[in-house]
Amino acid sequence: KYLRSIFPHFQWNRWYTIADPGGPIEMAKETMGTVKSATNPPTREQLLTEVEASLKTGHRAFKIKVGRGFKWMQRDAGFRRDVEVVRAIRKLVGKDVKLMVDANNGFDLDGTLRWLDEVGETNLYFIEEMFPEVVEQDLDLKAYLKKKGWKTLVADGESAKQVGHFDAF
Repeated sequence: KYLRSIFPHFQWNRWYTIADPGGPIEMAKETMGTVKSATNPPTREQLLTEVEASLKTGHRAFKIKVGRGFKWMQRDAGFRRDVEVVRAIRKLVGKDVKLMVDANNGFDLDGTLRWLDEVGETNLYFIEEMFPEVVEQDLDLKAYLKKKGWKTLVADGESAKQVGHFDAF
């Protein structure tokens, strides 16, 4: 029951667990790279070069760090940067490569919904830790995803201290 995504640094091949917004748990195995767009932010061109190189070595899934751009720039500029980076990576990799994002609780619920509205057409495979866990807000996020008709999975729970935290799901 305890949901935790394990993503060491760039280039790995491991199992990870994801909560499906519809309910069931899915186990998936991917060769994946992590794109750290929000930590010591590289230029957009550097990110795309990194992704392109990873595609050539066989990566078919990318987890993109978002939601923290405001640490190095004004909050709205960081928000726009996160949107632009995800869109640019999707354009580069095409529709058959999985894209995931991890915000490390960098948004609140309203910011998450606004951000998802901006990147919705990118078909995100999963979103991770978009905002600090509050069960009611997590359920609101699931309802939002369902209403949109998106199959985006939600990975969260790293800071839950009790298994009972997940009973509402």
